[in-house]
Amino acid sequence: MTGSPHYEGVLVIRNIWSTAILTKHIIIFTMVVIAGYQTVILQRQMIRIALQRTRSSSDEPDIASILIKRQVKLMRLNLALSLVALSLTAIARTA
Repeated sequence: MTGSPHYEGVLVIRNIWSTAILTKHIIIFTMVVIAGYQTVILQRQMIRIALQRTRSSSDEPDIASILIKRQVKLMRLNLALSLVALSLTAIARTA
């Protein structure tokens, strides 16, 4: 960032470039948090449910399908956020 002539300092937001870069950083941080949630929490829940299914034949509500739908929604959200991040990169490059 310091190589850009638009950079005026840390958290100095006075132009389109700095706004686009700050927003891009926030979006990428959000994407990392979502991916972490998917990996650490959601995947473990799905594995636990799969193991429980193999050990018993109970007719519980289909929690696995709920978790799969949540996983798909989060993957689509991350895809949309990545497209926004790419758009912000284009905005920053043209500013």
